[in-house]
This record gives sequence, structure tokens and C-alpha cells, in this order.
Amino acid sequence: METLSLNNARGIANVAGTAICIGGAMLLTFYKGIEINIWHTNINLLKYHHNPHQNNVGSTKQQMFGLAIALIACVFYAFWVILQGFLASGLNITLMAWCIAKRGPLYVAIFNPLMLLVVALAGSLIFQEKLHLGSILGGVLIITGLYTVLWGKSKKAKNKNQPAVLPNNSDQESTEVAVTPQSEINKDSAV
Repeated sequence: METLSLNNARGIANVAGTAICIGGAMLLTFYKGIEINIWHTNINLLKYHHNPHQNNVGSTKQQMFGLAIALIACVFYAFWVILQGFLASGLNITLMAWCIAKRGPLYVAIFNPLMLLVVALAGSLIFQEKLHLGSILGGVLIITGLYTVLWGKSKKAKNKNQPAVLPNNSDQESTEVAVTPQSEINKDSAV
């Protein structure tokens, strides 16, 4: 179970990092801004080259063969999507459950906005989609928020491993605790 404490830097970092991540995801999604050309790839899957001197009308036999191949491709693609949905969903749920068990629910939730950034970059590289200022600024905010939350979680983990130290107030009575090894206890009881 996650606890929220705004009395220390850890809690403030977790809240601020989460808010920064959400703000970055919203900025990436809703704000375009100016177009930014970072790279140019020669891969262009969406461009159609048309030769006006070529006869595009085929015989009826060729058209039926094309139709049959298109239908078969659709059926196999549907099977592929269904298979991919089962495998990806199963793997995703398994990894999320493992991560929640190891680190807590905040880690799973905080990495979700990172998928938006990966999709924007992959779309720009593969499909030559244009990156905009909002995509870049949103990505920077998502990563900043992610690292802020991870910093807060690392501070929380370090503090869990350290023993709690109570403040020493001079007006309060102090209690001393003596630790006796088990061998001395056994020696005293035998006498």
C-alpha cells in the first residue's frame, strides 16, 4: 500500500512528479506548436507512385484473384491481431503484477505516460510523422516527472532500511535498553 506524506521531500517529489508526468502527457497530446524536423528517414510506407502510362485495369480473372488474396490477408491479419492481443495482454498483465509485487503500484502507474513518448518517436521514425514542439516539451516533462517520482521512491527505500532515530530531548526521561547475549542468559539460569 502506498502512503502519501507531504511533510517530507519524498512525498512532495512523488506528488510533484506525478503531476509533471500527467501535465507532460496532456501537453504531448493536446498541444502541437511549431513543427520540428529532427531527422529524415528514407522509409516512406505511405507514398504511392503512379505511372500514368501504365494500364491499371486487369482482366476479370486477375481482379478475382486479387480479391481472394485480399480477403485471405484480412482473415490472417485478424487472427494475428487476436493472437497478439492474447500474448501482449497476458505478458503485460504478468509484468505489471510482478512489478506491483516488487516495487508497488506507483511504479506501474508512473511508466504509462512513457508509452506516449515512445509512440510519438516511433511514428516519427517509421512513418515520417511530424514532431511538434508540444511533443518534445511533453516528452521532456514526462521524463522529468518520471525521474522525480523515482527519486522520491529511492529516498523512501533508503529510509526504510535505516533504523528510526528518535530526537534526544533533554527534558524527557531517557530509557536505556541493555542487550544481553543469549549465552549469558543461559549461563545465569544454570547457576
